[in-house]
Amino acid sequence: MKLRRREKVILTAVLLSGGLYVLQLVPVEWRFWALLVLVLVSYILAAVALFDDLQLYEWVTILPLPAIYTAAAGSFYFLLPESLLSQLVILVVFGLGMYAILLACNIFSVSKGRTIQLHNAASAMALFVAMVSSLLLMNTIYSMHWEWWMIGAMTMFIHLPLFYILNWSVSLEGRIWGRSILYAVVGVVLLGELAIILAFLPIVEWASGLLVMAGFYWLVNVFNGLLEGKFIKQMFREYGLLAVAWGAVLILLFPLR
Repeated sequence: MKLRRREKVILTAVLLSGGLYVLQLVPVEWRFWALLVLVLVSYILAAVALFDDLQLYEWVTILPLPAIYTAAAGSFYFLLPESLLSQLVILVVFGLGMYAILLACNIFSVSKGRTIQLHNAASAMALFVAMVSSLLLMNTIYSMHWEWWMIGAMTMFIHLPLFYILNWSVSLEGRIWGRSILYAVVGVVLLGELAIILAFLPIVEWASGLLVMAGFYWLVNVFNGLLEGKFIKQMFREYGLLAVAWGAVLILLFPLR
């Protein structure tokens, strides 16, 4: 019996939630490798669920998002206390989030070449998932207490596909190269520098992660505005004030290390 696409999406979300639960059962020394396997599996299962309308370039522009979300949730899952309630909550939230991501990816895939109403909702969901992934991964990175250059390199590595996917989703252009990748490279360089600066400041890991996420949100909106041809001066002023206010609140409210 051939499954419909929505059934494939639901099954994928359930299977990946089960895989996330299995991570806690893996010995500690093998968990990193187990997480890498789960990330690869999430990429493959997402491809299977969306395969009917998937174009060759969408293996780069769409499919990395579910994999990155899995990596973010899995790395955060390791930091949770071994409480059944907390684990169940994370599994349910992860499953619902994965279902929403796959629906958004499906909308991006089927909306190429024409405008549909759900595109804005899919873009908003993709941005939300990218921000959550950024926050969880950056909290994990800062919790490792790596050297400043490693923090900067890892920040750039995990945000490059996020920048690119969100930039590409504005125009849904049928190619990989273009302004989307150019803005993504500029974005990760700036965000990597911010992450390095925060590594030297005596604030807690969550505050640093939130500040990087805020910088990511600001840059994504600026780049999306450039791609859409919006009024740049007004956009910089609005998002600039937001970034300053967000940073001030975090620095004032979060304790020092």
